[in-house]
Amino acid sequence: MRAAAAAIALAAAAAGCMKPDRSGAKVELADARLEMVQQDGTKHVLSLSATGALAFDGETFATITADSRLLVGGKETGKLEKDGVLWAQGVPSNVVIKPGGTFVMNGVDEVRLDEDGVATGPLLATMDHPRMDLDGAKVTYVGPPGARRPLMTGFAAFVTRTPLEPAPK
Repeated sequence: MRAAAAAIALAAAAAGCMKPDRSGAKVELADARLEMVQQDGTKHVLSLSATGALAFDGETFATITADSRLLVGGKETGKLEKDGVLWAQGVPSNVVIKPGGTFVMNGVDEVRLDEDGVATGPLLATMDHPRMDLDGAKVTYVGPPGARRPLMTGFAAFVTRTPLEPAPK
């Protein structure tokens, strides 16, 4: 009887019927930043510290943990899963952050970081954000390769806001 139950469990796992692993992606926390220089010369910096603090222009807006949980005020509001899907308040979003830091939305690579750290992609020209205008801006990643994913997770959370908002009651 036990052998049959074990065989069914293995078959279900192989068929993908068991619950997926929902633990967060393991990331490298290190000092890193996105330097953004708008066409008008205005400079902005979105930074990640080795402690996981995420800040925009020196103002901390969230913390990311080594297992990719986003915390605001000490409470988890979002998480980057192992498969790269960004979750907000326990619900998967349409955003994926690839290991190299590429920001994907609705299956489209919206922001890519090349080997030299230069950011390109359609989102930079079309994003409507009250604190920055990236259309025509020079955006550059500065930091170790392993910190690209957590920093871009912070960027995604900052520009979409939903992963930073508390869960509805």
